[in-house]
Amino acid sequence: MNRIFLILLFLTFNYQLSSKTAAEVYLNQGTSAYIKGEYEKALEKLGIAWELEPNNPKIKTFYLQILVERANAFYAKKELKKALELLERARKIDPGSERVKKLYEIVKNELYPPKKIEKKEEKKEKRVEKIRKVSEIVSSIRKRQIRKIKGLDRDTFLKIIKKSDEEREKLLKRIEEKIAEFEKKQKRYSLYMILGVIGGVGIILVFIFAYFNFKLKKREAFIVKQQEELMNIILKTSEALKKGRALLSPENPVGNSVSIGELIHDPNPRVRARGIEIMEAELVEGVEDKEVIEKLLEPFLEDKNNRVRANACKALYKINPERALEELIKMSKSGDKWMRVSSAWCFGEICDLRGVPVLEELTKDEDDHVRKRALISLYRIRNLKEKDLSKELKDKLDEVIDGHANFIKNYEEELSKRYKQPEFLLLRGKKKKEEDEKVEKIEIKETEEERKLKEIKEILKKADEIKDKWKKRE
Repeated sequence: MNRIFLILLFLTFNYQLSSKTAAEVYLNQGTSAYIKGEYEKALEKLGIAWELEPNNPKIKTFYLQILVERANAFYAKKELKKALELLERARKIDPGSERVKKLYEIVKNELYPPKKIEKKEEKKEKRVEKIRKVSEIVSSIRKRQIRKIKGLDRDTFLKIIKKSDEEREKLLKRIEEKIAEFEKKQKRYSLYMILGVIGGVGIILVFIFAYFNFKLKKREAFIVKQQEELMNIILKTSEALKKGRALLSPENPVGNSVSIGELIHDPNPRVRARGIEIMEAELVEGVEDKEVIEKLLEPFLEDKNNRVRANACKALYKINPERALEELIKMSKSGDKWMRVSSAWCFGEICDLRGVPVLEELTKDEDDHVRKRALISLYRIRNLKEKDLSKELKDKLDEVIDGHANFIKNYEEELSKRYKQPEFLLLRGKKKKEEDEKVEKIEIKETEEERKLKEIKEILKKADEIKDKWKKRE
């Protein structure tokens, strides 16, 4: 029995002796690896040594110091998970260490920050404060560890302390660089954010503008299409009468009546001109949507007949004065003298002061008919627009007219002989030819086509109302 007890005692003593020897071996291997800069290997060896002898102060102190330093290095590199893992090991080794606990809380809060909205300046101040606290904790732990390892191997631990000082300087330098880099990035990101917001708002506005522009064009196209359909209805001719040429014939019965569409499409230019005059009286004054009438008059502005073009310009002047004046100026520069005569006549009819310079040029025309018609129109403008004339323009007109005093005198005498009401003649603007008088004597009575015309006017008014509703919705 005693023999068995001695054998067991020997085996227990031998096992403890071998364990201590193994722990020392791992400690030496870990120290050697740390000096060489092989930190992972050093931590591994020291961890094994501590597990073999958890109560060995030498192993415990050195292992704790290495864990804190490596955690600090990982923290500087923003590898917070690794730093937190090492600090958790350190807490297991020395649960009562307040400094390790504080360092652990700092890393944990940064890795898993509480959901708070902080201002930029407050974040920066807290970051600096954290770095300061970490430095204080590391310094405090270092001093404490130095006190604990005074009795240990001096040469080995002097090398360790020197290495730790170098690591600490590198750490502080890296921290300063990281703070500076963070501030630069923060400024750059703020600028990018502002530019991004401005760009995003700009793109949204462009899309909104394009969308509404597309919608407006679509609606405008729909309205124009409706107007064109209405215009086609206006221009439809009746099946009974296909030629308006018969209007010039004295034998034409008064009871026979024709539509405006037949008149303006008749091959006889005088009948077309008369049709435009009727259109001016019937449509231009009564239809609110002038765009339809302008499109209707468009083909006649290029008519080969001078009278048709002049009547079209006269009607167009009530809708679009600028366009009418532009066409009249073109006619005044035409190589056909009758085009120039009709241009001068129309300027006298509309009595627009902007036509005075054109008429002055026409008074110098090589053709006698053109000069006479230009003088008559100037005479008419001076008499009818006397209140609107400036003194300078009135004197200029008087000078031009007085330069042809004989012609004006003969013209007035001729008017007084032919008509007892010269004022009527001034409003008419020019004497009528016999064929024109025949056309004017024809009375166009109200027919089925005219009743349709009234209905069309009502439709056009409704179209205007629809257009106003669309505009209000927009």
